Amino acid sequence: MAVATGMASTIDAWQPALDRLRSASGVRVDLHYALSSGLSNVSLKIEFADQLAAFRINHPLPGVDRSAEIQILHQLGKYPWAPEVLFSDPNLGLVTRWHEPTTSIESNDDCLVAVPGILNQLHCERCCHTRLGLMHRIRQYITALDEDWLSTHPIQALTTALDERGIDLHDDSLLHMDLNPENLILTAEGLRLIDFEYAGSGPPLMDLASLCQSHALNSVQQHWLMSCYDAPTHWRTALPDALALTEWLEAAWQQLTPTRRPRQ
Repeated sequence: MAVATGMASTIDAWQPALDRLRSASGVRVDLHYALSSGLSNVSLKIEFADQLAAFRINHPLPGVDRSAEIQILHQLGKYPWAPEVLFSDPNLGLVTRWHEPTTSIESNDDCLVAVPGILNQLHCERCCHTRLGLMHRIRQYITALDEDWLSTHPIQALTTALDERGIDLHDDSLLHMDLNPENLILTAEGLRLIDFEYAGSGPPLMDLASLCQSHALNSVQQHWLMSCYDAPTHWRTALPDALALTEWLEAAWQQLTPTRRPRQ
């Protein structure tokens, strides 16, 4: 299989992972090209046996449980918007069926319109992994973070404010927690959610806050989102605090994550 022009110099970096995938899966694996490369993973488009697929090579990161993610993906397999798992290994990576994107979420409002209905279905699912709970993750971050950083990034006031506004931070609803534009893919079959690396349990309002923040929704768009989701009235009052907590989680993650990642 031909590799995209300009990618030949990087094949050696991914070859060990591709070889391990061939050995573990027992099927033919051919590289097409790289899709993305970040701190948490490298994603490649491959041919897996006789079908196109996305191969995500995992990097170890704080707050990410690859085994739990795989279980969550199997739990969500009944939904048409969930990734279709073809092969998984917590230490190696994840192979999912390839669905050709038709447009970017950033350039098509129809894609964003479909999100509230999908989130309603997602949030009806329960997350049985207590170690993936929002408050557990916050405590993990606090334990690992430098005291000087914590003194300039207080968290107690945010969690207290949300609790006082009736938001249950120990809710066991299943959340995606990383609804940035790259993780919402519009295909011919409809909208698909990908990359459940940070999925866990918590109040559904946190996913709505994640969506508002990562898509830079203005106040009118935020009101529209809450209406489409049919969010309770008190969620709207609590949204500013949920947005602030989302920003805190992102800042804490950045603080704990290496700025550079060795090549595979």
